[in-house]
Amino acid sequence: MTNEELINSFPECEFIKKENIIECINSIFDKIKFYREIHEYIMDKCNKFYPRKENDKEFNKKRADYFYGSGYDEKYNYIDPFGDWIELIENEFISRNGIIREYEESAEIAAKKWIDLIYGFHIQDNGAINEDHGGGFASCALGTLLKNNTLDKLDKETLSKKTFTLIKEWYLNNRENRGYGNLSVDYGPSKALHEILVEAGVPERNTSDICPWKTMISIDRKDNCVLYHTYGHVDYI
Repeated sequence: MTNEELINSFPECEFIKKENIIECINSIFDKIKFYREIHEYIMDKCNKFYPRKENDKEFNKKRADYFYGSGYDEKYNYIDPFGDWIELIENEFISRNGIIREYEESAEIAAKKWIDLIYGFHIQDNGAINEDHGGGFASCALGTLLKNNTLDKLDKETLSKKTFTLIKEWYLNNRENRGYGNLSVDYGPSKALHEILVEAGVPERNTSDICPWKTMISIDRKDNCVLYHTYGHVDYI
């Protein structure tokens, strides 16, 4: 589809002008590198064009239905024209740009990121630091101290090499399942990551101590982008 066709397929909205959509579409194909950025980019733009109204439940309900869909059609399909339009743009973006790299390279990038996060110096963070929470900040500081004290007792160089190989192999072996059951940490490592660390030589009792508190790293199915999730945030690699 052309940019003009995508613009003309925009689900009509009295609060969002055509010139806003033209600017939005052109920016996407001129500036955005990873298709996963498109959804957030469009929602951020259009939320500003069509803002909520305080103390107006009827207006806000109409607005929410427009952005997030509502009801079902006669075939019991969920009605979400705005979401369908974003998906149309995402698919066109992939069609024009294809994958950003081969999957094997993304597996290596994901593994290198894990090695940096696990064996490098990083402040343990569960989002409390960004929220300026005093008690949470103290917990993060203690967690960081525990991590560093634990790492000081381990052979980081040998462990990091073994862990890198095992993590890369894991992503390669789970290629068909990417996007599901990825390696992650929520204070403690996921079962798969825990098993990798133990196989690499990390004592079982220490796997939680050295892992970043809130992290997931996945490889996108469509373009092989590496998604690095932390607390309330995602980076595209």
